[in-house]
Amino acid sequence: MVGLTSTSTDVSARLLEAAAASYVRGGRFSVREIASDAGVNHGQIHHYFGGKSGLKRAMLEQLAERLLDDIESSAQAAPSSNRDFAAHSARALMSDPSFARALARHLVEDDAVAQRQFPVVKKLRASLSARDSSSTTATIAIGLATSLGWALFHPWIRRALQLSDRQTAQISRTVAAQISAPTVDQDPERQ
Repeated sequence: MVGLTSTSTDVSARLLEAAAASYVRGGRFSVREIASDAGVNHGQIHHYFGGKSGLKRAMLEQLAERLLDDIESSAQAAPSSNRDFAAHSARALMSDPSFARALARHLVEDDAVAQRQFPVVKKLRASLSARDSSSTTATIAIGLATSLGWALFHPWIRRALQLSDRQTAQISRTVAAQISAPTVDQDPERQ
């Protein structure tokens, strides 16, 4: 989107926000509905993104960038250990489940094998390797599995178990604490 005017940037941003809201909500991912929600003509999607697939790709990238910004903030605030960084990263992912929901839908509906870039994993690996490379892969795998699982399923778990706000918050803290204490002793890449 290089060289966009402020008006075109605004239209593009509104389309991306409407697309993300539609995608994580579930149901149809309709170009006309997204454009209507963004307050623009549906032809703007083709103009800015080349069509529905380009919009979806840009929307997924934007959600990943948003999560990466939150992780970067955690990295700056986190103490130097991998465990603390992993817990802060998990909290960032769980605080806004939009990325987790969009990723889950993408994996279910689209060819997940076709994904070639993993910006969130790349950022996690770089940050953790800079701190302590002894258990980077294991820490990331455990952290992603646990935090993505809680981010996706906590509304269902909460209803099924009739958890209060206080109980849900405590469980969220416990999930982050579990991530900061993985039980894998060695990085699988080194075995």
